[in-house]
Amino acid sequence: MKNKFIITLILGIVLISLAGASLENLGTFEQDDCITISQTCVSCSYVNISSISNNVNSTLTSNIPMVSFGNGEWRYDFCDNNETGRYDVRGIGDINGVDSSFAMYYEITSNGKEKPEGIIIVIFSIAFLGLLFFAIFSLLKMIAMWKDLDVDILDVAKAFGIYFVIFAFYYLTKYYMGNPVIEDLTLLMIKIGAITHIFVPLTAFLTSMIFNPMRKKR
Repeated sequence: MKNKFIITLILGIVLISLAGASLENLGTFEQDDCITISQTCVSCSYVNISSISNNVNSTLTSNIPMVSFGNGEWRYDFCDNNETGRYDVRGIGDINGVDSSFAMYYEITSNGKEKPEGIIIVIFSIAFLGLLFFAIFSLLKMIAMWKDLDVDILDVAKAFGIYFVIFAFYYLTKYYMGNPVIEDLTLLMIKIGAITHIFVPLTAFLTSMIFNPMRKKR
């Protein structure tokens, strides 16, 4: 009796392992893009998508026939990928006249790349905070020099340099991170920086050029 229980347990583990191994990963795709779900079945007279679901909606679509493209290839284009996360696809086809189910999944991220590791998120977060602090510090310094009419072309170049570093950081974040929060915050910094690190330095420089010689003459 004990031996039968052990054998049954081992068979159960094997079956679970096989079921997990048969779950196909279609890959990682960009948010809002259409993807092509495909299956290969030469002997099938039909292949249907039973359901597509994600962590927000349990049934995005159901009972949709896939289109045959010959040579046993069946396809279905799915475009409702407006949420990030995992999407599970389940379907059924009549392999050799016998209904057989299949399952697969894919990931949706904001940049179409796999989610970064935790250390990368930490590095980018620290870099973002450091860049924010340095940008604020340089702005306060620029205002102080503007007050003293002591802004030269080198100070303007430094401010421009910081602004373009923020631009570069935004594209690095978009390419490597795929984190909407940091992307939105960095984009906000770019919009604000157009005033604080472009308009303000230019205005401060022109003001210094005009009024500083006049003050010296007095």
